[in-house]
Amino acid sequence: MSPPDPSTAPVQRPKVLVIEDEDGIRKFVKRVLEADYDVHLAANGQEGLQRAQAIRPDIILLDLRMPVLDGLSVLAQLKANRQTSAVPVVIVSVQGETDMLLECQRSGAADHVIKPFNVEDLRKVVQQQISTRKE
Repeated sequence: MSPPDPSTAPVQRPKVLVIEDEDGIRKFVKRVLEADYDVHLAANGQEGLQRAQAIRPDIILLDLRMPVLDGLSVLAQLKANRQTSAVPVVIVSVQGETDMLLECQRSGAADHVIKPFNVEDLRKVVQQQISTRKE
């Protein structure tokens, strides 16, 4: 029996984990990205940490202000964990959170997008971070 033809193997799409407490934003981001990515959702920081360990995403979009565990705490735990430390984390924040964004940068965040965000800007940041990780 001959080995399987690699050209017919299913292509594994990059995994995006969206950690966001606002249901409408979670669903919106999923709709924007699901044509190109395998999108997973988490409604709070604790759930996001569990999902990150379970699915091993290629990128994480992380809201800063959430119940249960805030984004900065989630970022710190992701970067301290050997399994998730190399995953690029893009912070999703509202305008005016400059001090917190600087703290996130110092803590290892790869980039950020400001809510409300432009769909093309979001796609560009996700693609750029995934491409950078593959290099």
